[in-house]
Amino acid sequence: MDTIQKKGLHQLYTKPLESAVKKVQGTTVVKSSTSRGSCVIDVYFRWGLDIYSLKTQLESRVNEIKGFLPAGTVISTEAMNQSLFPVYGFTLESGTHSRIDLRDVGNLLVRPMFSQVEGISNVVVRGGKAKEFVVKPDAHAMSALGITPEQVKAVFAGTNFVSANGNVEGYDRLYLSLTDTRLDNAEGIRNTVIRNDGKRVIRLRDFADVEVQEQQ
Repeated sequence: MDTIQKKGLHQLYTKPLESAVKKVQGTTVVKSSTSRGSCVIDVYFRWGLDIYSLKTQLESRVNEIKGFLPAGTVISTEAMNQSLFPVYGFTLESGTHSRIDLRDVGNLLVRPMFSQVEGISNVVVRGGKAKEFVVKPDAHAMSALGITPEQVKAVFAGTNFVSANGNVEGYDRLYLSLTDTRLDNAEGIRNTVIRNDGKRVIRLRDFADVEVQEQQ
């Protein structure tokens, strides 16, 4: 299913955008990567050209086909010039940790550390794999319990969120109060209450299994 979704995204978004940017004069290489919900296209030009003039031309080409892309498509372009914005790259390697763990280390430990260094404007984590929780329901068990997919979606939409409660002032400081009900582990998702009618508490684990996978 993931492969089918990625192929669909590639045909709907990536291919038309690649064709559009290739029309900009001076283009030498076009690289792209497509993932669930987004695609990134890198366009390389001949040395010596005005990158900001080319950026304007590229945006013009993209706008020509924007009306043919699915509704709600958001497109942003950034000019990258290593002579003006030096880029340094570091790699994290491990023989014992998964790509999910390494990505978490990059986002939660390495990125904040580098962000505090004076002179660094931005830190981007590339590679690794984002953690994804996959729910695999048992259709027969759901039918026997009278549970529908819409009920499951509604429960997670109403319980898995971060909401701002407002500001609290104290000791000459202003604090932002948050309600955080996000689920960050498989066991917590399995124990989520889907229905409680006073006679029986039905949890997700009663009719579905939850797996931790690498996001494709």
